[in-house]
Amino acid sequence: MRIYEFIPIAQIFPYKNTVLKQIFLSFYWFIQDIYTILLSIDVKYGIKVEIEIEPEILMIKQKINAIKMNIYKLQQ
Repeated sequence: MRIYEFIPIAQIFPYKNTVLKQIFLSFYWFIQDIYTILLSIDVKYGIKVEIEIEPEILMIKQKINAIKMNIYKLQQ
């Protein structure tokens, strides 16, 4: 798992507000790790688990895309 610490990220998300940079990157990493965990659920649970988690994965993808759009809007 990633350590969620505040690092300078001007090269990744060039916001003018440093606090926003730190908050958004930390949250983005957190959501990405959750998404990775959901995708790596053990195969032994089979198709039933895949069917059950598919809506959650889709929801997380949508939230990540919404975060990316918010980041893009803040950059404008």
